[in-house]
Amino acid sequence: MYSYRYLNRGSVLIVTLWVLFMLAALALAINALVWPQLNFAGRFKDRTEALYAARSGVEKSIVKIATEKPSAFSALKEGWSRDEDAFRDVKAADAVFSLEGYGLIDEERKININKAAQVVLKNSFVIIGEVDDHDASVIAASIMDWRDPDDKPLENGAETGYYTGLERPYACKNADFQVLDELLQVRGMTPEIFEKMKGYLTVYGLGAVNINTADATVLRCIGLSQALADKIIEYRRGTDGKDSTEDDNVFDNVSTVIATLSKAGKVSSEELSQLSGVISSGRITIRSDNFTGRSVGRAGNSGRSYGITFTFNRNGIVKLWRSD
Repeated sequence: MYSYRYLNRGSVLIVTLWVLFMLAALALAINALVWPQLNFAGRFKDRTEALYAARSGVEKSIVKIATEKPSAFSALKEGWSRDEDAFRDVKAADAVFSLEGYGLIDEERKININKAAQVVLKNSFVIIGEVDDHDASVIAASIMDWRDPDDKPLENGAETGYYTGLERPYACKNADFQVLDELLQVRGMTPEIFEKMKGYLTVYGLGAVNINTADATVLRCIGLSQALADKIIEYRRGTDGKDSTEDDNVFDNVSTVIATLSKAGKVSSEELSQLSGVISSGRITIRSDNFTGRSVGRAGNSGRSYGITFTFNRNGIVKLWRSD
């Protein structure tokens, strides 16, 4: 009887251990099944929070432009250009958003490939793309051919006859560029040249370059000397010598640009003649109407991010929307 009682207890212990083992195995199996779902749900929640925070940044940018005090000019000292209070680590529900650079970039500070004269395009590829005169002429003429409505190639240019003879043939568009990436289809363009150029080019706006916002490189591309471009930048920066500060000088009328620089001094008659030629050709404006930004939202708990690159005009019409 004694041995039987202890044997019975041993059997119960073994059964109990097996039950515990089976329950542990079941728990592990359930965990293996459920945990990925929970993890996915958490990541989806964080991504959604980051997405909507990024979208909040886009909406705030549009409102910022829409509620600006009306002005005849656009300049870097205005709030859209850089405003850390408005565009840095802004709370959006349980997430935050920031605009890269804490501001927007006006497209009118760039060379418009749909509107620029052939000589401006050529200058751009020599100065920015660092290609030789011949290659720059080929690319510039081919851009003109790509956007014009006819199928007659310019000297050094390319129309459908050229593109259909390629290993992977396609037709010349004969219409405006819709996105910059189309440039990669143009004769003479390479990914290396495109990478150098893309930050200086645009497909938005009327074509004139904003003298209040363009950098010296772009001013050179439209026909000004390095010395004159530097003098314009120096004048714009005001007494503190910095961009985007309250003391910045602004050109408030294209017709008075020459008089303004003459009054400021240190501008030669030859440089004023250069400027006069650029103004008379319609290559300069003092206003910007199209703006680009990149809004990055970050989820509050995980810090997971979501970015949106966007372009819109003063009417609030979104022209480009690219998300991560």
